Amino acid sequence: MRDFLADPGRGTYLIVAILVIIAWGLWLRRRGRIALGIAIAVSLLLLGLFIADRMIESSEEQVLRKTAEISDAINARDLAKFNANLSDHFNKYTAGLKKPEMAKLMELANQNGARVAVWDVKFAGRVDGLSPEGKSERLQVEFKAKVELAAGGQGFKYVRAYFIKDPDGQYRLDSISGFNYVKNDDPEPIPILQ
Repeated sequence: MRDFLADPGRGTYLIVAILVIIAWGLWLRRRGRIALGIAIAVSLLLLGLFIADRMIESSEEQVLRKTAEISDAINARDLAKFNANLSDHFNKYTAGLKKPEMAKLMELANQNGARVAVWDVKFAGRVDGLSPEGKSERLQVEFKAKVELAAGGQGFKYVRAYFIKDPDGQYRLDSISGFNYVKNDDPEPIPILQ
């Protein structure tokens, strides 16, 4: 379900804006106190909607921010920040890696001077998934990534990452899978996760 106040969408803004225009048009026609009150109330509704949209982070905005935080943590060699964005239930689809094993891989990547560049990050949708607590909604993010090693060599991947809401209410990375950079539907393992 869309976070109504956190991410109202263009349609909601359009409807409320039309109501504002109608209310002020009514006031211009009648010049009464009631019409003025309605026009002010609807205008405040539009202002409140705008403020809520800017101040409250939607789940979609949160997972996009978390994707950037993970990339930044890898490049900053900050394992604590990286682990803070992994769900305790993290697993890699094909390799079945768990959170502690992923931390070891990150240490290895840090020793090799791995750098990650992420671009074309987009929210791809909501999918049903299973968490240890039962059925839960998972949010899918897709992006393109480039990994460079200090010793030379680089690789490009199209990546699908899935985030799940942990018990504390924060979305964290639940699983990740790599695909061919050109053919986005051809599964291709991420080398460091093999």
